[in-house]
Amino acid sequence: MSRKRLVVIGPLPPPVHGVAVSTSLVLANRLLREKFDIEHLDTTDRRSISNLGKWDRTNVLLGLQNALDLARQLRGRPGLVYLPLSESAGGFLRDSLFIQLATIRGWKTAVHIRNSLFRHFYLSHGAVLRWWIRVTLQRITGLAVLGDSLRQLFDGLVPAERISVVPNGTPDFDPGPVEPDPHTVLYLSNLSRKKGADFAVRAAAEEARPDGVRVDTSLPGSVGRGSSEDRARGSRCRRSRRHDRPCNDRRDRNRRRGRLCARRPDPGAACGAAALAPSR
Repeated sequence: MSRKRLVVIGPLPPPVHGVAVSTSLVLANRLLREKFDIEHLDTTDRRSISNLGKWDRTNVLLGLQNALDLARQLRGRPGLVYLPLSESAGGFLRDSLFIQLATIRGWKTAVHIRNSLFRHFYLSHGAVLRWWIRVTLQRITGLAVLGDSLRQLFDGLVPAERISVVPNGTPDFDPGPVEPDPHTVLYLSNLSRKKGADFAVRAAAEEARPDGVRVDTSLPGSVGRGSSEDRARGSRCRRSRRHDRPCNDRRDRNRRRGRLCARRPDPGAACGAAALAPSR
């Protein structure tokens, strides 16, 4: 007996972001490969993460090309289409094309919501887009959310019996011989407001040690677009009781001692942050 077809839609790194990593984990899942004939529709935009969800010519053309590729991929015996659902207007319109195409061809569709912002996205748009969102969600076979508390986001949009809880998971890994450093904090995420990057930077500044011991906070993620990301962009202003190096950014030069200064790094470069004890 032949295995059921599974088409996984989604991007792959680079650039590195949550959906791309999740797609790579789905494709590498051994249990899925034992049960399904897995095919992949790659929606990767190799530009920086600042282009995610952005209306521009490249994204529109890429979305249309993805839809044409999917139409060809859906030929033959039907199966299951799996995709993470976007929460931006342009991304959702593209994803709705995938869902409509799959439904027309007799395929089942499983969509995955990987955060808690969908209700806000839905309510923040006009009547026409909200109507299209409702029409699209009526077509799906099943929807996965990250926790029970998120089921209510889809009240009136998706029948409760179609909603399942699928928490985020990561494969086992070996940390190796690395020893914990009590003076180092790692914030492992891309820098965006919805992921709390601005809070992380503020907390790093406020936790500067009064005893002169340096506390390093590392934010290695990529920088997105928007004012919160500008505030969070890497900083290298180090302060101690005996040394006080001024920040290179004029906007931050007059900030009180002990605060974290922000300046714009090279595009696409990893961001770093350091919060050191204030001078007395």
